[in-house]
Amino acid sequence: MRKQVIIFFAEYVVLFEGLLLFLLAYRQKDTISGISLFISGTILLLVSVGITKVLKVLIRKKRPPERIEYFQPFDTYAFPSGHATGLLSVTFFMGSHSTLFGILALLTSFTILLARVKSHVHDGLDMFAGACVGILVTYSLMPFTEATLVPYMVNAFL
Repeated sequence: MRKQVIIFFAEYVVLFEGLLLFLLAYRQKDTISGISLFISGTILLLVSVGITKVLKVLIRKKRPPERIEYFQPFDTYAFPSGHATGLLSVTFFMGSHSTLFGILALLTSFTILLARVKSHVHDGLDMFAGACVGILVTYSLMPFTEATLVPYMVNAFL
């Protein structure tokens, strides 16, 4: 039973963070603001995870050898953690827009990252590096994304 709980938190609670982003966007004062916020968060997530994938291929650090049975990661390489990158990117994006949603996302992220270490899919260094990539990308690109890219996209399509 304990193994299933760890796997549940390591893999499926990620969906809750996506739901939080959706709810934050839904709570905006108008539809355009909500759509813009959701698109901006999604772009930052995709860019940060993309950078992580490139780093994984360049660094090629293998995953820990002793994983919980039944747990099959998507790729061979562990460093930096893609989950940590994506989660912290979205967490800090939401935190910059709402303290409440930022705190909920941070608690969710911490739980997921701990479960991924407990399941022996990553070690603490993988998580720390992934978190750093996610936070760095979000804070570096968020001003450009929100001020330039997303308004252009929204105006072009709506």
